[in-house]
Amino acid sequence: VSGDGSYTYSLSATDKAGNAGKAVAAAIVVDTQNKAVRLSLDKRDFSPNGDGVADTVALLPESQSATVIRSWNLTVMDSGDARIRAYSGSGALPARLVWDGKQDSGNRAADGVYHALIEVRYVTDEVETARSVDIGLDTAAPAIELSAEDTLFSPDGDGRKDAVRFFQKTVPGDTWEGRVTGAGGETIRSWTWQGQADDFEWDGADAEGNKIPDGAYRYVVASSDPAGNTTERTVDRIVVDTRPTQVFITSSAQGFSPNGDGVADEQSFGLVVKLLDGIESWRLAMVDQSGVERRVFEGKGKASIPATQVWDGTLADGSVNQGEYTAVFTVDYLKGDRAVARSGAFTLDVEGPKVSLSTSPRYFSPDNDGVDDELKLSLAVADASVVDSWRFEIVEVAVVEGSGARKERPFFTWSGRGKPAERLVWDGRSQKGELVEAATDYPYRLTIMDTLGNKTVVEGSISVDVLVIRDGDRLKIKVPSIVFRAGFADFNELSQETLDRNAEVLKRIALILNRFKDYKIRVEGHANSVSKISRLSQAAIDKEETGELLKLSTERAEAVMKKLIEYGVDPKRLSVRGLGSSEPVVAFSDAENRWKNRRVEFILIKE
Repeated sequence: VSGDGSYTYSLSATDKAGNAGKAVAAAIVVDTQNKAVRLSLDKRDFSPNGDGVADTVALLPESQSATVIRSWNLTVMDSGDARIRAYSGSGALPARLVWDGKQDSGNRAADGVYHALIEVRYVTDEVETARSVDIGLDTAAPAIELSAEDTLFSPDGDGRKDAVRFFQKTVPGDTWEGRVTGAGGETIRSWTWQGQADDFEWDGADAEGNKIPDGAYRYVVASSDPAGNTTERTVDRIVVDTRPTQVFITSSAQGFSPNGDGVADEQSFGLVVKLLDGIESWRLAMVDQSGVERRVFEGKGKASIPATQVWDGTLADGSVNQGEYTAVFTVDYLKGDRAVARSGAFTLDVEGPKVSLSTSPRYFSPDNDGVDDELKLSLAVADASVVDSWRFEIVEVAVVEGSGARKERPFFTWSGRGKPAERLVWDGRSQKGELVEAATDYPYRLTIMDTLGNKTVVEGSISVDVLVIRDGDRLKIKVPSIVFRAGFADFNELSQETLDRNAEVLKRIALILNRFKDYKIRVEGHANSVSKISRLSQAAIDKEETGELLKLSTERAEAVMKKLIEYGVDPKRLSVRGLGSSEPVVAFSDAENRWKNRRVEFILIKE
């Protein structure tokens, strides 16, 4: 082949008569160059909604060959390759085809993704095609729901309405820009969100973090999508107000007594407010020492604030609760500020002192073993007025045999002026140095009086545990509080309360004895001698001792041993012995204390 170009074929002939003729065929074109077609767009997205912005998209076909084009077809298709709009022609390609978003039928195509396909046929009968990139047809503007909260706010760092909150709900896919503008339209602060706009707070600062002046501002949020659709929403009149607020309160007296006697039955409070603009509400609360509001006076707006508020001491339910109070005056502003003033503490007193008392441990055992040797008394005293004096009395109760009747005598006493200490410690001894009896209850009585003569009495009981006392080279437990039927070694005819108390004591003893598993236990019974108490002759004493007391003390020791076995003590460890009145612990002449001679002792013998 000589090369691309146009060639002509001709045929000449002469006959024998000398006639000549010539025929020339049509030109033959030789074209071996490559053919190529491109189809580009002037924009990727458009919005044929008639707003004058990106209403059309231009289709830009281009042949990259000089070969003559015989015909061409251009078709716009949807994502499923269905035909939407077709263009065709012959000869050279048009430089620009404009699609206005309509279908062949003249109706506008639906929003979605499209593409264009062009087919070019050359005079060589060669056909080339090209596909455009995707075309976005979008007539829907970006959508946003905008609202704001606390548009009147005070960014002063007090934790109340320090920022305005904007709530923005958008459809994902668009880029949004938000701006706070000043009165002259200048931008104070701006934000940008990719994909969708988020909720956020504005703290009243500019882009450099500086607090802006008080005044009215505007928030604008806008978005333009790739197709040229634009949306803008605004929140007008965002007000910044950081003017200081201040209130004052005064009380008429340091205390009052609303008891209806006509003297100091009311307390009055003077109320002063410096900034009266924008008051939302006010309240005056009577707050007790624990911080609880007991009575509240309140209102709306500045007009309802009284110059003086009087309190008659009654609570919301009409009752009166004595104690120390503080009046708290609070004014809330629409901008979020809260001004608070407190009065000095004042007293409302119509009752005696309030007392909370507890003892520890539950079972007190001052036996010098290092465990629970001291009784700790915790005291909490609250009074609306000043405590004047106090007295704490512990008494010892003598148990009368059989009836279980109780006779009290003073055992130990504390007293003082003013409030008692929050903690008292007792070693279990009386003022005379006597040690408490094992397994015995010691009642107590606390009396507290305030300066107004109001008195409070608190009563309770201290439980002494089973005491294991070292007596020379042996250990023993001495219990005078087990009650028997008078003159007998049994528990018949005793009250249920006495029976329960006996059982409690014996179970506790069994528990203690089982802790000393390496010891044998001798249960010893002891008795009081009427003859010795009455100072009779030695013969009478001996007769009572041998005829009654030894037998009775032995039988009582046996009765106790049976109970210990019932409560889990190994009988192989136990033995009994009756000693009558031979080993008294107090003199028989000591009428108050000789009941302690009538006792049961448990001697612990090391195996």
